[in-house]
Amino acid sequence: MKAYTFIIGIIIAAIGIIAGLFTGDVSKTYWLCGIAAAIGIVFSGITMGAFVGGMETRANYFSETKDHHQSRFSLTMLFFLFGLPNLITVLVAFLIQMYA
Repeated sequence: MKAYTFIIGIIIAAIGIIAGLFTGDVSKTYWLCGIAAAIGIVFSGITMGAFVGGMETRANYFSETKDHHQSRFSLTMLFFLFGLPNLITVLVAFLIQMYA
């Protein structure tokens, strides 16, 4: 399942690159890949519990089972692997535009 999510992220990154090349406007690549990367990273943070405080983290830790923790971590990795190729695409496009 993780490989499919990564492949979907690569496909969206490729669509962003193609849109930027055909229109001659790199901002299309920034928008498409940037939004996909932000969605992946934000949802990864939400499922990981990165945006909650200490009391909520402690309550979640003591109330969840090992299976729940593993499934939550798996979902976190799915979102992260979706956003990673898009984040890399945005960074590479930025560096190419900056130094070309």
